[in-house]
Amino acid sequence: MPPVIAQHAGNTTASDSSSCRVTLDRATQQGSHLTVIATARIPRGHKNPFPSDPAGFSGFRVALGSQSLRDDIAIAVWEKPNATPISSVTVQAVHESLQVRVLETRGLAQAAALDRVAILGGEPSTVSTGATGTIAQADELLIGAIVNQNASTTQGSFTGGLAKLSDTTSPSSDLDGERHRLTVHAAITNTVGSYQLGGRLSTPRDWIGVLLSFRGGTLGPLKMTSLSAPPLMTFGGRGALTVFGRFSSLNASPVMTFSGSGWIGPANHQLLLGGRGANGLMIGAGTDYRIESLEGLGGWDVESSDTPFPRFDGDQRGVDRQNARTILGRVNWDGPPVELEQAAQRLLMALRPRRSEDFDLYFRLPGMPLRTIRCRPGSLIREMTAEQMILTKQAFLLRAADPRIYSARAREVLVPASPSTGTVVTAVSAINAGNAQAFPVIRVTGAPDVDVTGLELVNITGNCSFEMAGVLPAGAQLVADMPAEVTAQPRSTITIGGQSKLGAWVPPREPFFLSPAPDAVGGVNALYLRTTPAGAAVTCALEYRDTWAG
Repeated sequence: MPPVIAQHAGNTTASDSSSCRVTLDRATQQGSHLTVIATARIPRGHKNPFPSDPAGFSGFRVALGSQSLRDDIAIAVWEKPNATPISSVTVQAVHESLQVRVLETRGLAQAAALDRVAILGGEPSTVSTGATGTIAQADELLIGAIVNQNASTTQGSFTGGLAKLSDTTSPSSDLDGERHRLTVHAAITNTVGSYQLGGRLSTPRDWIGVLLSFRGGTLGPLKMTSLSAPPLMTFGGRGALTVFGRFSSLNASPVMTFSGSGWIGPANHQLLLGGRGANGLMIGAGTDYRIESLEGLGGWDVESSDTPFPRFDGDQRGVDRQNARTILGRVNWDGPPVELEQAAQRLLMALRPRRSEDFDLYFRLPGMPLRTIRCRPGSLIREMTAEQMILTKQAFLLRAADPRIYSARAREVLVPASPSTGTVVTAVSAINAGNAQAFPVIRVTGAPDVDVTGLELVNITGNCSFEMAGVLPAGAQLVADMPAEVTAQPRSTITIGGQSKLGAWVPPREPFFLSPAPDAVGGVNALYLRTTPAGAAVTCALEYRDTWAG
């Protein structure tokens, strides 16, 4: 079933109110996806007019006085997937003119529905959300919003193919300069591509545009798991066959052929040892190998460089670093003697020593995405006793030089070059759903018709940047491998056209990263790219994985 907006409703309050309550026409259905869009003026002395999220919702707020996001208006977007039925939503604000719109959507993916977020702001009469970059699948729901200062200023000449759902203003009891106008738009896509919402203002005003894309899905259950259910179909019976004449074939083609490839990751409380190769071994719930204990799969061990004061109490604060991760596991299995030994040999094969390579330890915990730790076997000592001939128990140790935990699914974000060197830039968003900084691989393909002599990729949210000063020939590719930098991998951090060019990386050469929540609200990072010459037609792609410290 494609995504569908079941209902939407809105409300607005004047500047003397601290909350706005939206009452829906009817209670939402169980499992629906809810989206809340709120806009407000930024009160003097505040950076964020929204002190808290609505109950049960998570999201991000845009209220920054930066080069791309205006300092007079603010917009916030929250979502609540697989929601229980509700009939109203209340948004708190800091005593400023406030607008809120709530949308109930059905038919979205029931896990990780949010795919892309595009954010742009400015003050000319031409408004835009910026491009989303290539969406993940053809059937996605686009929800866009554009807010501008002064309610008397209208919006029109919309582009992008989205239908306008509402056009509202904050209450007329406020002065026009303290009011704002909000339009909300939506569309269902049918092709994979990049989308954006644009339009024009009747008078140049400060504005912010946001466009979100949500993956389409089904209305079925979030998971379908069965360890003991009967088969869906059973074939049985008796019969006889009589053949007249010769009945043989040595080279006839098969009646039916099945082909293809795929991979199903571990379910909850399962681990895949040894990687996804032929010798990978699944252990845990529902397998032959029962997990007795696991230590080190989460959490962290921190080493401090504090040094004692020679004459005073306490220590001088140093730099803390996360130590390598050690995972201690213990499993058991039973069965006849031959099966016991075969199971032991499969475990030994999966955890055989590796001189210099790591394998991906895939695992899944309830409510979390499929994740991986890059590790290698450290110790596996077999013990043979009389008891082991009935119930075999085996302990093992894994070591991860890189202690970070990564999502099994990689993300990719395209960052367009801003058209000029002025104060307005083209910003896009990149989401890090983990709890630690994510370090991307940055790939910049040079413009087809001009050499690029400099570029700067900026993370407004994380207050970090990557800057290159050198020649990127037309059509050549620059690769900035931040994971190699932070894990000291034996490969070049910066290459241009396949040749190492570390000197092109402008000092201080701090690794570029994407911040997690709460450093970035909702894990949403606002990024922009500048080039020399300005607006060069380069292609900049960031590939990364959500990252957890533990």
